[in-house]
Amino acid sequence: NGWAGRNQLRKISLFTLSMTPSVAFRITDELSIGAGAVMTYATLDWSFEAPVLGGQHFKVDDADDFEAAPLVSLLYEPTPRFRIGVVYLGETDLKLDGDVNVGIAAGLDADFDLDLPLAQAVRLHAVWEASDMVSLFFSARWEDWGELDTTAASINGGSFTVPLEFRDTWGGGVGVEVKTGERW
Repeated sequence: NGWAGRNQLRKISLFTLSMTPSVAFRITDELSIGAGAVMTYATLDWSFEAPVLGGQHFKVDDADDFEAAPLVSLLYEPTPRFRIGVVYLGETDLKLDGDVNVGIAAGLDADFDLDLPLAQAVRLHAVWEASDMVSLFFSARWEDWGELDTTAASINGGSFTVPLEFRDTWGGGVGVEVKTGERW
């Protein structure tokens, strides 16, 4: 209760579940395209303490939303042993709606809305089968979290801005697969 960050967070749970129905089409022997929709359900439970009203507790229960975002991909296979693919995932614009309980003792309820976009992303993957036994893998990704400097929220129609100060994320990986025999 005495933690300095209690005005932003005492407890939070953000759960998302996504599925991606998609289709793909081989244009030529070397080039394929794909498209789909990333359908995401999200639910938020959030407890924090407001510095006003004598440090009242605020609790957001079951704020949820269901949204879809586009997904587009290309796969290029210039040789039977090398393929490279790129995937674009569009931003998911979640608008979480639920109830907020203001003041545990008072038990006042209000409507709560929060815009929580999930970042767009680009991913690149490559596989080179160097021999019948060895394959090399490479991946790189970028996610546009820096776009989320702030987000909008409202309680009973009164809106305010929540600072997030997110930054873009970058990542990559390399891997090797060695086939030592039929059973391995």
